[in-house]
Amino acid sequence: MAYKLLISDVDGTLIDERKRIPPVNKEAVMMLKQKGYYFTLATGRMFNSAYSFINELEVDFPVIVGNGAQIVDGKTGKVIYEKKTSIHANILQKALLLCREYSFEPLIYEKDRIYVEKKNEIIEEHMKDENPLIYPVGDLSQFIDREVSNLLLIGSPEKFKPFQVQLEKSLASTVNIVQSGDTFLEILPTGVSKGDALVALATEFGLKLQDIIAIGDNQNDLEMVEKAGLGVASRNAHPQIINAADYVTEKDNNEGAVAEVIYEFFIAN
Repeated sequence: MAYKLLISDVDGTLIDERKRIPPVNKEAVMMLKQKGYYFTLATGRMFNSAYSFINELEVDFPVIVGNGAQIVDGKTGKVIYEKKTSIHANILQKALLLCREYSFEPLIYEKDRIYVEKKNEIIEEHMKDENPLIYPVGDLSQFIDREVSNLLLIGSPEKFKPFQVQLEKSLASTVNIVQSGDTFLEILPTGVSKGDALVALATEFGLKLQDIIAIGDNQNDLEMVEKAGLGVASRNAHPQIINAADYVTEKDNNEGAVAEVIYEFFIAN
């Protein structure tokens, strides 16, 4: 099968534990593009937060950001596609109330801004390698009369499942709840996913899903990995992603999982 595009998740896949792109990945991506193939990113990060990686790899193909909420031109930051939907205020109220019971730290994403109740060590640690605009606003439950594209909760992973079960029992409507990192749980509007954005990206640029390889490591990558022509899980991936993948890399994100895919499926060693 001749593939045309490789799309990679960022955290836990493209970058290592130090939040850097391993040199072997950068070298392989540059070679991939020189050979005439396409490369891009699909991330839960906002464009501003992902820009340093986009710039370092000279990504000139549109990127998926916000877990599929937007597709953005990698060079200009211009929004090419946007999922016009938001989380209902009633759902946010219930989620915020419940997250206090589980001692989660909530962050509300609105376009290029992040709203928090207050800055603390947990927030600072989460944002130290990113460059978002963070606004402490006090009680977030009093601050949701606006479109919200994402509610991120930081907390203990063993509490995520009981939280999700309890929240879904109290909801009349549905939302997309995914784990995007070891300590991150995200609540997204229904229909917002990397998988749906991948379909939109392929349609926009005349690609078939069979032309695409997608690699990821966590639950927010699941639909993307399932819908791509070849779905890949990095060795360090969540078991759900590994089970869904067509191929699992021998290397993890620290060792160059993305480079392995490039050499295995695009460039003969």
